[in-house]
Amino acid sequence: FLPRATLHLFFFRIIAVFLVDYVPPTNDEMSSFDGCAFTGSSYSAYDEAEDVKRQVDLMGRTFGCGVSSFGSCWGLQIAAVALGGKVELNPKGREVGVGRKVMLTSEGRDHPMFSGKNTVFEAFESHGDEVTQLPKGAVTLAGNNHTRVQAMSVASNGVESWFVQYHPEYDLDYYADLIAIRTERMVSMGFFKRPEDTATYVAELKELHADPSRKDLNWKYGIDEDLIDNRIKQVEVANWVKFLLDKS
Repeated sequence: FLPRATLHLFFFRIIAVFLVDYVPPTNDEMSSFDGCAFTGSSYSAYDEAEDVKRQVDLMGRTFGCGVSSFGSCWGLQIAAVALGGKVELNPKGREVGVGRKVMLTSEGRDHPMFSGKNTVFEAFESHGDEVTQLPKGAVTLAGNNHTRVQAMSVASNGVESWFVQYHPEYDLDYYADLIAIRTERMVSMGFFKRPEDTATYVAELKELHADPSRKDLNWKYGIDEDLIDNRIKQVEVANWVKFLLDKS
């Protein structure tokens, strides 16, 4: 997403919060960051595990240090908790695979994160929890029939951060691998009748990833450019990077 001419100006640091010997960045280090990105996790934001507390704390410190963040899935949920919102188990069950009919709110339609995005779109999903109470300063930007908060913006300490419940970073190949390693779980939850059905699904997704022009598979699984074209699928992340560049 970064302009080629400016790539040499950017430095990246991966903070592995889950490691036993994790050492958090100092406030001075945090304040020097242009932005922080948070991805997914198998945890629940309401758990009392130390790993969870460390990640919620790190998210809270980004706000305290005035650093803009972008987060997908888990990132959205710990942002809500860090600022006093609430996350709970979704009574509708797990939203997995393709999230259908994600719709921008009136605020979302006017928000720069969704510049270039359709008002209604599909997205990769894999979560069992949802934000049930927004924190102070948060605005819902998108939702669907399964999950009320599919995207939100948060204004805190003079800085705006953007979060989505879905996974713009996924592609069909990665998503297929996730389904494959969770075959037993997917069958037990009723998404597939038999392991063989899961294997067929995974194989055909990989075929489609290799050849997105496969009309038969696009039609069979209801997949279009929302999930295939990175310029559309990942526009939220690209717009956030542009947001950071415009501030610098």
